[in-house]
Amino acid sequence: MTSARPQAPVENVGAGALLALLAIPVGVIVLVLISSIGVVASIVGFLVAFSAMWLYTRGSGGVISRVGAWIVTAVVLVTLLVGIWASMVVTFARGLGHLSNIGLPGFWPQFNTDLPNIVNSNTLFIVLI
Repeated sequence: MTSARPQAPVENVGAGALLALLAIPVGVIVLVLISSIGVVASIVGFLVAFSAMWLYTRGSGGVISRVGAWIVTAVVLVTLLVGIWASMVVTFARGLGHLSNIGLPGFWPQFNTDLPNIVNSNTLFIVLI
């Protein structure tokens, strides 16, 4: 008599990755909102990592392999990089109340010219995030 060996669940990498991508816009929005009130939003990195992992396991069928871990890591990194950039754009526009400044003709050329100075002045903010 042979006993049936339980099958390991199959990981659906594509569905897990697509669902984990939902963490990007939410994380960026939360990072920009928290940092716009003058708080260093280092907790956002943990929240994004947790939510990306949770979403990935939901989409993948409850399994997370090494490939899934790399996907979650990439989602977290992209979220934080885009969030830091968006936060610097909002700060350069003089805050959330002045987002219409982004549409001004000279905004983006001036932002791109000042970007190295903006990054240098926000080094601690970037490192803490």
